Amino acid sequence: MKNIYFHSLANTGSNSYANAIGRSYPTRKVVEITDGFPDVRVGDTKILLGFGEEACIFKGHNLYGLIEKAKLHDKYITILRDPKERVISDFFWGRRLQERSAGFKYSYLQDMESLFNHIYTSNHLNFYIHHLSHVNYVNKKMFDLEECSRLSNSVALQAARKSLSSKFLDVGITEEFDRSLFQLSDKIGLTKISNWIESRHEATPGKPGFTDLPLEIQKMISHKTSEDNELYLEEREKFEKNTSHYISKKYFIDYSNWNNKSNPIDASDHSFDINRFIKSLGILKNDLNVICLGIGSAFLELQKSDAFKNLKITALYDSFKFDYELGGLKVQSMDKIDLQGVDVIFITSARFYMELHNLAMFKRRKFSSGILII
Repeated sequence: MKNIYFHSLANTGSNSYANAIGRSYPTRKVVEITDGFPDVRVGDTKILLGFGEEACIFKGHNLYGLIEKAKLHDKYITILRDPKERVISDFFWGRRLQERSAGFKYSYLQDMESLFNHIYTSNHLNFYIHHLSHVNYVNKKMFDLEECSRLSNSVALQAARKSLSSKFLDVGITEEFDRSLFQLSDKIGLTKISNWIESRHEATPGKPGFTDLPLEIQKMISHKTSEDNELYLEEREKFEKNTSHYISKKYFIDYSNWNNKSNPIDASDHSFDINRFIKSLGILKNDLNVICLGIGSAFLELQKSDAFKNLKITALYDSFKFDYELGGLKVQSMDKIDLQGVDVIFITSARFYMELHNLAMFKRRKFSSGILII
């Protein structure tokens, strides 16, 4: 692909997602198309046409509709999040912006009172269906009921379905961030994914989760986002169907599946998420040369699951406990790691990732062979 067009839907993790792609394509120019950025005029196609043959990643909240307007024959990319959680994030993101501009802080009770009032008084809280309906909306960064009211929800839902199926190359799912990156990478020919954690936004301060709210408010949010939720569940079902049989012809290098640098997935601190780990295996073939690092409780959990049944584990390594047999294989110390012929490395601890990262052999091979680190 010459250019990538990422339509960023507010409070979906879209900036982290787009930045992961941008960091993985260091030779491409990243062009922000969001109202308020220098040289950005909402609806002006000049920004799409002003870079000649230079390959770009266009991303931003006001991108949707510009491809058609510029008479280009390309498609968009986006990512969707559970609408109920997105509504809450959208509200609190705006709330914190108000605080910064006014120079004061709201109390928790003031936040909750304002949130509940917002939910009570809005006729609906659907965002996706209106921003993905091609009706020349301004596409403001945040929910705007007046902007959304130009179409009924039922009409907007049908238009959004049609848009996603005809105008979008790929639709990711925020709750499946890692697998979404893998699927998109395969479609656009990307073979190296930069560690996306380094560009991740921090959670909005003071924001509760959907299930933290009173049941009455939960029910009201669910009702008022019902069309958004219908669209989201349809796209999530498509995503699961496509990725459940996803067989990658490539492996993604320099990718570490941890939550963040201060709280990595690590069996020793009980933050290891076996379900997330197993889902990461969904893209793998059955005939791979696999080695495992970290033979602790996390590995033993995996061994009991169906995750490894079709994979050939050829070596086991651990930093602290070795020179014994496990499943017919001898557990070896980390300093004896041999990466020759390795297709996949399973790592159950960020600590082991750093130990591997410091090995001279790994540094030499890191960008020259197909190693998937999960």
